[in-house]
This record gives sequence, structure tokens and C-alpha cells, in this order.
Amino acid sequence: MAGAINRQRKFDQLRRAGNIHIDLSPLGGVALDHGRLQSAWGEGELPSLGLPTATDQFFRSDEPLAPLGRELADELGCIASWLDKNAPDLTLDHCDGELTSALPALPSFAPRKGLAVDDSDFVTSSRRSRR
Repeated sequence: MAGAINRQRKFDQLRRAGNIHIDLSPLGGVALDHGRLQSAWGEGELPSLGLPTATDQFFRSDEPLAPLGRELADELGCIASWLDKNAPDLTLDHCDGELTSALPALPSFAPRKGLAVDDSDFVTSSRRSRR
């Protein structure tokens, strides 16, 4: 459940961000329109930032957003994963809207690794109490 909520938060962040231009120096760059890939350019190419956008709609941070269709959710999922994976190497050049989260991080409900508990004392003491 925490994963689904976290994924929805990321989708909402991208949708509210508006037009985003990301520099991938020295590889080129990308332009996103409310989370959807608008254009990409390689090293030495000029960005084609004058393309018409799919929507000129801005989303206020306090408004609930309409549910996403399957195809759009898939695309936003790919974009969000790519941004998370490559965040240290990206430079945000422009953002029309808001690309932040006012919400705290969700706790992880995954079991912790490396915390094996020696329960031999518990087993021994519980056996004694049954006698």
C-alpha cells in the first residue's frame, strides 16, 4: 500500500510541475510536459522547446487530480523511475510549476535485513513457564 501511495505522489508531482527542461550534459537534454516526454535532444543538437504542449493546464497543489489512464500511468511511471535513477546526474534548467513534495516520506513496511534475533532465551523461558 505504501508503494502505491508513493507512486501516486510521484505522478502528482510530475503533473503539477508543468513544463520541465532537464540538462543531461554532455549527453543532451529532455523536455517534459506535465510528466510526459515532449522532446529529447542529443549532444550537440539544439533543443526543440517551441513545440506545442499537450496541455496548458496548471494544477494547483491543493487540488485533487483526476485519475490517470493506463497508458499515461505507464508513461509517468517510466519517467519517474528514470528521474529517480538518474537524479544525481541531472540539472533542472526550468520548471513552470511546482516540483516538490510537502508530504513526509512514507514508512517502509518491508522487513529489515540483517537484524536476526536470537530468540533462544525467549524459547527457553517460555518452556520453563509452561512446566
